[in-house]
Amino acid sequence: MSATATDRATGLDSPAVRPGAAGELTATRDDGSPIRVAILAPGYGPGHGVLGRHVQAIADATALAGGEVQVLVHAPARAKLAAAGHGLSIVRFPPPIPHSESALSRSLWKYLRSHGGELDIVHAHGEAALPALIAARDAAPHLIFTPHWYASAQRHLRHLAQGRVYRFDRRVLERADRVLCVSRSEALQVARHAPATRLEVVPNGFDCAAIARAEPLQIDDGEQAILTVDRLTRWAGIHRLASALLALPERYRLLIAGRGHARASLEAHVDYLGLSDRVRFLGAVSDRDLHRWMRTASVVASLKEESLWGGTMLSAACAGTPVLASEISANREAAQMLDPAQVAFVSRRASPFAIAEAIEHLSSGPGRFAAPLVPTWQVAAQRTILIYKSVLRDGD
Repeated sequence: MSATATDRATGLDSPAVRPGAAGELTATRDDGSPIRVAILAPGYGPGHGVLGRHVQAIADATALAGGEVQVLVHAPARAKLAAAGHGLSIVRFPPPIPHSESALSRSLWKYLRSHGGELDIVHAHGEAALPALIAARDAAPHLIFTPHWYASAQRHLRHLAQGRVYRFDRRVLERADRVLCVSRSEALQVARHAPATRLEVVPNGFDCAAIARAEPLQIDDGEQAILTVDRLTRWAGIHRLASALLALPERYRLLIAGRGHARASLEAHVDYLGLSDRVRFLGAVSDRDLHRWMRTASVVASLKEESLWGGTMLSAACAGTPVLASEISANREAAQMLDPAQVAFVSRRASPFAIAEAIEHLSSGPGRFAAPLVPTWQVAAQRTILIYKSVLRDGD
């Protein structure tokens, strides 16, 4: 079975985007030939979360730097994906199971087998892509894997923390030419259960300038908004944030952005506390609206009990908003880029009273902070291209 559709690039070749301009990083081998990369991903573009944005940044930058890139993705023909560009093609495959996140199907397997000889590197993204790396092992000379475990289901994160990872995962990780992690916290977890893995850290990027200039939303005079952004699970600490409202003055409101299976139980908890008029569930919000809410909030709270990436903290810092965070290693790592006065830590099992005290302290501070120097998507993409070139040199 062949791919259902292929979107080929046409004509974006202007002086502003011409690949290989003098003094710029090029995605070419030492002999000047283009690096040929296939990127396996569960999604492509901003509509597919941080992972999709990560994939788009790498694909676009590699193509603009003179490489040849194919993005291989399971997506129905009607699914909206970011547009292709110069040197970039998007190849869609029918999902093996509707609405699943599987990254391996018979059509993709056959495609890799038949086209692997035309590639230099296969770069797979997401845990679901691990089986596809087996198919690619004999098809392409070099394999790179970015696990994105920070975006995994909470159960898998707990298994990682407890060292309970399948032997199959370990074998695949250790056979890859490189495994790219978004944080040192994620890299430490990989090294813990697959010690022979060749690791690099390539942080996710941020559109910090866009966040900093977002227009705040209008709220009632005198109100102070506490914003939390997370998958709604029992491990996100949102129930403790809601309970903390009981120890805070009436002017404080809690805004909850995100979706998840625990929404019904959280709503019941809020109702039981008699706080329905002080808590608002925003559901899934666009990046644009999220940036505006971050600029509106007096405090952004990230109270996860376990995480491998402090992305919410850094996004809030770009908005200049004080941050309340659980004391876990990923948050401590992210805090190194922030003004120490901008962040307060509480235990990952902190009581509602300790949370309320920290919120009052942060919201009574000096107000907005200057945007920090955080990684951009361009930096993340350039770092990945340098790794591509290093892998090819090592293999030559």
